[in-house]
Amino acid sequence: LAGGLIDLVRDAVDDRLAAAREELDGLLGGLVAAEQTDLLVVAAVSDRRGEDIVEAVDSLKRFCRRHNDMSAYYFGWSQYIQTLVNEDSTMVQGKAELESMMREASDEDNNYGKIQCYRRLSHYYMKLHLWDTALLQNKEAIELTELTYPNNHNLPVYYLDNARICEAKHDYAAAYDYLQKSLNMQDDKLHKLQALALRCRLDALTGDYNSICKTYNEAMSDNEMVRQGQNTHFIYILRFYYNLASPDFE
Repeated sequence: LAGGLIDLVRDAVDDRLAAAREELDGLLGGLVAAEQTDLLVVAAVSDRRGEDIVEAVDSLKRFCRRHNDMSAYYFGWSQYIQTLVNEDSTMVQGKAELESMMREASDEDNNYGKIQCYRRLSHYYMKLHLWDTALLQNKEAIELTELTYPNNHNLPVYYLDNARICEAKHDYAAAYDYLQKSLNMQDDKLHKLQALALRCRLDALTGDYNSICKTYNEAMSDNEMVRQGQNTHFIYILRFYYNLASPDFE
């Protein structure tokens, strides 16, 4: 039963939010079976089920207060905020929720909640193409994570986001630096494939076609990475740039 409940919660999380799925796995890990039932409210948040979301966040807050650990609450709230920020019609509401979440996390001195706020603020400003502000917010998330959760498995994803932001700013040197930091820490095959796809795009923008071919071969030589990424657009991105570059490969 406990395993089924965990699977139900995990499967409710949108497949596009792979980092969020891993975050949820970590939050579920320390809970006994009876407590996992309460975390079904996370599914309502992650599955974006309309008016159920507000009730789910409130239920999650009560649950976390009972168990003296607010991490799952801030995770659930941040996922709700992300759904608001993703839609033009609800971006203003999303920004207001972010301000409320930051006040609450600051009042409680909850570093995990602050990190989630910085991450969502970064995504908010990325959508507005305010790249400098987006970069600043994500740097805040990285610095606080390195200080309080130095072994957090999501740090490579945070660095990868900074690489994307720097690419958008046409600061390719900084983009490469963040990308390399992400790759150096990366254990997850799918995230590594995503990072390699970004490196190919940066190489194309800077005209380094030899690097594109080397990156492609590096990815294709990892059978497990190819297996996990076979139905993703990252494989297609790698092949696109390889085909673009291969005539010039020496």
